[in-house]
Amino acid sequence: MIILLACINYMNLSTAKAVNRATEVSIKKILGSGKLALIFSILGESILLSMISFVVAIVLVFLSLNSTSFNQLIGKT
Repeated sequence: MIILLACINYMNLSTAKAVNRATEVSIKKILGSGKLALIFSILGESILLSMISFVVAIVLVFLSLNSTSFNQLIGKT
């Protein structure tokens, strides 16, 4: 259920960001950017954000698993 809600939330955010992305792409095209440069720009930004999110998620998981209150809540060490 949580994954389904996360997917719906992601789609809503992607749709909302599409207008800004279209403006950004059109400005880059006007300034002379090629198709390959646009692809690398968009993919690079996506990969960078994914890696940052992954690192933050790993840190939060380790912090929550090492927390004594969380261990008491689930009854494990």
